[in-house]
Amino acid sequence: MRKREIWKEYPLNHEFENHTKVEVSNLGRIRTYNSYFPEGKIAKGSTQEGYPVLRLKLFKSRSAVDAKKLQTLQSQIDELGAMIKSLGTKNDVLEKKKVLRAQRDELIQKRKKQNHRIDKKRTIHVTIMFHKAVATLFLEAPADPDKKFVIHKDFDKTNNEVENLAWASREDLKERYPNQPKVILAKFKKQFMTDDYKPNTKMGKLTENEVLRIK
Repeated sequence: MRKREIWKEYPLNHEFENHTKVEVSNLGRIRTYNSYFPEGKIAKGSTQEGYPVLRLKLFKSRSAVDAKKLQTLQSQIDELGAMIKSLGTKNDVLEKKKVLRAQRDELIQKRKKQNHRIDKKRTIHVTIMFHKAVATLFLEAPADPDKKFVIHKDFDKTNNEVENLAWASREDLKERYPNQPKVILAKFKKQFMTDDYKPNTKMGKLTENEVLRIK
């Protein structure tokens, strides 16, 4: 039977002016809404130490001072544009139009640089880890304050369905460490690592999934 997918909005907890919304499902998926995708789009994200993550750029509103700087530049650009247009197309004004266009282009470049500096200052970088988001929205908050980590029961960092997640303390992580596929794989290989023996190359390609099956 196919599992029913439930979506919940993920709180971004920032004041920003983007038309951005994020939703997380119990099956470990994330979708985003913005002006380009008003109906929502499934996010692929990237990875951080093997964990799927979604990185967003949000923007705070421009300050009144910064907004005025940009508006002043835009007004000067518009004024030059109007002057160029009013000169018409006669040959005797071509040189003057050329000078005015150069002045306008210089202001346009100045506005771009100014806008870039302002946007850099007002950018909010948000990183959402898929497993943490699912646990926060779909798992009951742990009574133990030490249980602030989220583990994958099957050790698969890409399996972020809520049934595969659990809250854990640092002690829980230490207890689980010997059972990690990478640790088991290292121990398995170490059995054959002697001074006068080199392991078979095929054995060296044993994957973590194969280790889980052996286990």
